[in-house]
Amino acid sequence: GAAKVTINSSGNVGIGTTSPESILSVDGSVSISSNSVAVSPSGYDLKIRSNTSKLGIHTDNASGTPIIELGTGGSTGGQVYTTGTNPLRLGVNSGENMRIHGDGLVGIGTTSPEKTGIQNNVKVLQIDGGDGAELILGNSVSANVSTNHIGAIAFKNIDNSTGSAPHYAGIRCNCTDTSGNMNLRFFAGATQFEADTPHMLINSTGKVG
Repeated sequence: GAAKVTINSSGNVGIGTTSPESILSVDGSVSISSNSVAVSPSGYDLKIRSNTSKLGIHTDNASGTPIIELGTGGSTGGQVYTTGTNPLRLGVNSGENMRIHGDGLVGIGTTSPEKTGIQNNVKVLQIDGGDGAELILGNSVSANVSTNHIGAIAFKNIDNSTGSAPHYAGIRCNCTDTSGNMNLRFFAGATQFEADTPHMLINSTGKVG
């Protein structure tokens, strides 16, 4: 029958292939388990099960600590993070597009997101681009609805000394007809945002009320 395992003259091992291109080449799906428990479900080319719920990926690191860890916290869901204080960098086409720093600062289009200075222990999302940046909130599901909710920016306050926390202030956008017109609603106070009772409204003609 056909060969199942091949060791060539260079010492490369092939499983499912007679032409291994590296120390170990596998042509087919692979399952790896740390405690002999079956890795499910089926249908994946590579499945890895760790009994410690963590998988470390090592790169050029003299200390031997994994640079990237993949893991799961059970009911808390999956995790992807770096070890130490090194940032997590994400990108496409061999270039970086987004960076998450160890102190919680996130940059899109910038590797050095900065705080404004008005508060010290804040988290930051900074978006930079050569022609500026845009944050677009939209409803791309519901069409031809004259009172459709488009989007909102909310500011959360967890103070529970009065009423039921959390409380919100913010800006909300709604459709006013089926011709593309919208208004902007501005909310302050403790319950106006949730009740959709704006303190100020700019209608689709630019009038303020």
